[in-house]
Amino acid sequence: MKKFLLALPIGVIILSSCANTNRDIAILNKKIWQLKKEVRALHQEHKEIKADLQELSSRTDNVAQMASQNSVEIEKLKMKINSLSSKVGTANKTSSYSYSSIPDYQSDQVSTSVATTLSEEDLYRQALDAYRQQDFDRARKLFLELVQKYPYSKYYDNALFWVGQTYYREGKYDKAIEYFDRIINECDAGTSPDCNKMPMALLKKAYSLIYLGEKNKAKTLLERIIREYPDSEAYDLAKRKLETLNY
Repeated sequence: MKKFLLALPIGVIILSSCANTNRDIAILNKKIWQLKKEVRALHQEHKEIKADLQELSSRTDNVAQMASQNSVEIEKLKMKINSLSSKVGTANKTSSYSYSSIPDYQSDQVSTSVATTLSEEDLYRQALDAYRQQDFDRARKLFLELVQKYPYSKYYDNALFWVGQTYYREGKYDKAIEYFDRIINECDAGTSPDCNKMPMALLKKAYSLIYLGEKNKAKTLLERIIREYPDSEAYDLAKRKLETLNY
């Protein structure tokens, strides 16, 4: 009887301990279930964010492409304005002469001078037309002809940029980088006659590097654009692209 009385409290303690253990296990299982639920939610959120970033990256690329195409149109408009300004200046000079100075006879022989080579303006205009028509081979040849014949032209860095763009549009990113690098290196060295295409050359080199899997190098270029060219058209595009790469 005494043994039974002694064993009874021990049994109660064991039963109580088992009940506590079961309760703890139930609480633990509930926490595990809650954690699994949160992990699933995080995975879903991650997938949605990744999809949003991919869409943003695609939109950024499309905007960059549109910006390049708009640049072609802007360049052509600038050339038309310069051409018209030149014609107006010539007309003003011509009108200042006295009519009495014009001979009262007409020459039977008209002296005609046929240009053996295109001017830098004509080359640039024709090259832009070819690029706009996606005739990249012809555009490239004309841009390179301009660079070779007129190394001090105001269109020099523009022509190099568009050569790079023809390769970029064809998916030949290594070749594209060669010409974007020429602009970057010559501008950094101070040997280029004009560096207005420097920010876009940095941007398109970065895009090319991304396609080649060199994301860290691309980030460095995008950060340089943000740091050094905050007023350029490449600035916003660089910021958006960097956001997608940093995620």
